[in-house]
Amino acid sequence: MEPFDSNELKSAIRMPGINWNIAFFGGHFQITNEYWHMPPERHSAFEVIQIISGSEQIKIQDEVLTLESNDILLIKPNTLHEIWTGEQTSYFNFHFNVSDARFVNNLVMHKNLIFNSSKDTELTESLGAMRALLNQKMIYDFKTEFQILIYLSDFLLALMESVPGGAGKRTNSVILAEKLMELIQSNLATRIQSVLTNNVYSEKLPELNLAQMAQKLQISPSYAFEVFKKTYKQSPRQYLTKLIMQEAQNWLLIPEIRIQDISYALGYSDPAHFTRQFKKWTGETPRQFQKQVSPTG
Repeated sequence: MEPFDSNELKSAIRMPGINWNIAFFGGHFQITNEYWHMPPERHSAFEVIQIISGSEQIKIQDEVLTLESNDILLIKPNTLHEIWTGEQTSYFNFHFNVSDARFVNNLVMHKNLIFNSSKDTELTESLGAMRALLNQKMIYDFKTEFQILIYLSDFLLALMESVPGGAGKRTNSVILAEKLMELIQSNLATRIQSVLTNNVYSEKLPELNLAQMAQKLQISPSYAFEVFKKTYKQSPRQYLTKLIMQEAQNWLLIPEIRIQDISYALGYSDPAHFTRQFKKWTGETPRQFQKQVSPTG
């Protein structure tokens, strides 16, 4: 990180700007019967399974794993898996995603990650705190949801410290995919920051153009597509679309900001086009979304 350019701030010690999206897609605790079975499925997010008592067999692609009491398994996104039990088993699971490329790469380069609660106590503590928030009525307020995110952050930090170092090699293609993801994130964040917080409307704003981003990395658009999809199991365009959707929903929660400004910040010169795309993503127009989440209705 470079020092500030201005004379007034040249001696300042900077901190990084962070624009991660950390998503918790829900979880549950369950006690299964003796012959419980979950058919093959795959998810677009990471999945965590913790065995509280009993055992589970999990088929991941062509490998069958046995999870015993206290085992914790991390399943990578878009991984086909099937689960069954031969005895009564209690387990806790949840799904999450983190947009930071370094985090994702550090996990997806490993084959299957299994941890044991007796050895990885920090993982166990964060999962235990999360389970303690379970409510029989399944009604959760803002404070509880915020606590879930806090415990998820604790778990993710402990997870990164528990991942064995050097088990996977970062190839050149992985490094390029990581750089492209960071470029997508930074270009979108710069546009949003300039338009919505600094009121800057300029032709010099970074374009959300994947071909131009690939050119900055001195690779062809087709190769950028190939390495990104191989690394993250989705195309660069799909990833950018998800980011834009998340940011659109976040900024629409602030009624003081005009929808046309949000559309411009997200790369749409025509607010009507943004409205059509938003409805395609969510089933609602931006105004309908705002009305639904507004405290006054």
